Amino acid sequence: MKRILAVLVIVFAFSANAFSQIPSFREKGYKGSVTYSNMYLVRYNGVETSHGYMFNENHYLGGGAGAYYTPDGLDSNAIVHFFADYHAYCFDKASTLVVGLKLGYAKPVFPYLSNYHYLEMEPNVGWSWGLNSGNGLTLTLGTYSLTSIVKGYGEISIAIKLLPRMCLSYEF
Repeated sequence: MKRILAVLVIVFAFSANAFSQIPSFREKGYKGSVTYSNMYLVRYNGVETSHGYMFNENHYLGGGAGAYYTPDGLDSNAIVHFFADYHAYCFDKASTLVVGLKLGYAKPVFPYLSNYHYLEMEPNVGWSWGLNSGNGLTLTLGTYSLTSIVKGYGEISIAIKLLPRMCLSYEF
């Protein structure tokens, strides 16, 4: 864990100067991204894609879908989710701080968990780098809030999990 944090600090320190000459790739219009995410830093791995609209160089609103795998012994499962996300890029530069919020709904794939439904919320913060190709990379850290709603035997139970989440996105 300490090594990962040390590498991230070094990358952030050098990125401001390395990418400062690249013009902004965040222009008004369509934007999309493909993301690899990791919760618990090893156990829950996922991929997702988001597509939406940049209203100006600082504000993105989009929606998407993805899936992740949860290897929890008997509860291991593949989960699909659909979401809306918002990102605010803090500076009009190629390398900038980004904050975001993602809201969504998730459902397990396997039928034996068909009575499970999940509501998702993830506030996150990270850094975005513009690339010479006109695309970008974004690394975010967030708190993934997963509210499970279980229907069964005439009762409904609700549980909330807070999971640390790291996402690496390729923006196009």
